[in-house]
Amino acid sequence: MSDRLPAPPAGSFSAAFGDGLAVYVAGHPARVQVLNASAALVWRACEAGMGRVELIDTVTEASGAAAEAIAADVDACLAQMVADGLAGVAPPETAVSAADAGAVSGADGGSAPGRAESPVRRVGAGRRVGPVAVLDRRLWLVGDRADDVHDRLLTAAEELLADLIVQSSDSVGGTPAPSPEGDPGRGGDDPAAAYPQESVVIEVVDDQSVRVWGPGEGYRSFDGERAWLDALPTDLNRHLMRQDRCLVLHAAALMAPGGQVVVLPAPSGSGKSTLAAQLVRAGWRYLSDEAVGLRFTDLATVAYPKPLVLSPESGRTLGLAEPDRLNHRPGSLGGRVLPSGSDQESPVSVVIPRYQPGVETTLRSLDPAEVLAELVPEVLNFGAAGVQALEALTALVSDRPGHELVHPGGDRPAAVLRDLLEREDQPAASAYVTDAISGSS
Repeated sequence: MSDRLPAPPAGSFSAAFGDGLAVYVAGHPARVQVLNASAALVWRACEAGMGRVELIDTVTEASGAAAEAIAADVDACLAQMVADGLAGVAPPETAVSAADAGAVSGADGGSAPGRAESPVRRVGAGRRVGPVAVLDRRLWLVGDRADDVHDRLLTAAEELLADLIVQSSDSVGGTPAPSPEGDPGRGGDDPAAAYPQESVVIEVVDDQSVRVWGPGEGYRSFDGERAWLDALPTDLNRHLMRQDRCLVLHAAALMAPGGQVVVLPAPSGSGKSTLAAQLVRAGWRYLSDEAVGLRFTDLATVAYPKPLVLSPESGRTLGLAEPDRLNHRPGSLGGRVLPSGSDQESPVSVVIPRYQPGVETTLRSLDPAEVLAELVPEVLNFGAAGVQALEALTALVSDRPGHELVHPGGDRPAAVLRDLLEREDQPAASAYVTDAISGSS
């Protein structure tokens, strides 16, 4: 019988977290599990291909404990890891999570996706709109033909996505626009060549349906021009999972009037967009209501100011002029956006929003393990970014305070977040002391 320890599943990786490790296993129901220092030592030994006796001897020599006791502990830990799918077996079969599938707030846009018989590359001859910055990817929307129908549709798309289109000095695009004068944002000046660029061809067919031809992936169908335009901002989410230069979180992100960035991660349907709209109304600068990038090196926030997607109920609550409209540019709320694809300050806080009608607004501090558990399902690009995404995630939750914000909507959440930022600016503020701020809604 081999003495070699059971190996971790293929494709698994880890990052330091507290005294132990956070371990990612593709396909595992939990996706990331936290190991204490002892379990982390055993998992590292499994990863290194050590033998059981070698591990027991190493631990015994280092600790001075009895070899029999160490052997029993090692065997118990190994058995638990095998049972949990962390070593020795293939990861448990499970349905692909919403985040892994890119199913963020209508990523399919409510369309009826079609597929060409072969994934041929379509080359459009019509009007070009772009480059549209989806974090670090640059997309060009190209009309299939140069005619009035396609020109009209691309003009409407250009107006809808105006806050995502990079303003550059050359015809290729790709250079993030600098922050407006007086704005605390950092802006950016990366060359166009640094960004992956690709074209998406938009075809209006005879029955008025719209086909969207992605590079090498055939086409997807939408039932008419209005259906495609309504779906367009969220259909861009298909490109989030392919980002490999930053951690991508399914989250809203905004910059407070004082320049501090707050990230608001939460599942679809939790009211992120409505809360983001309320904060925009309160004078916060808009980075995104859907997804945000965080650089691996310094956790700088990458802006993705797509139109806010609001339900008619939210639109009426906010008093919007066109509440039944699906997509709303921040300017319609009186807000300012930060340049799409630009690097801004790193977040000062992670706040988990929970919308609950009729409750008092409360803010509760979370410890890093709680924040990690909340954020793991909201990571969109573990597959593309791998261990760098996990390392950025553990750094974020270890170094930034986390909070849970339970609120019924209205103006109170913005006031609570303003008070939070003021308290956390004080040197004596504790990141992980449980507290509550209550007030009428």
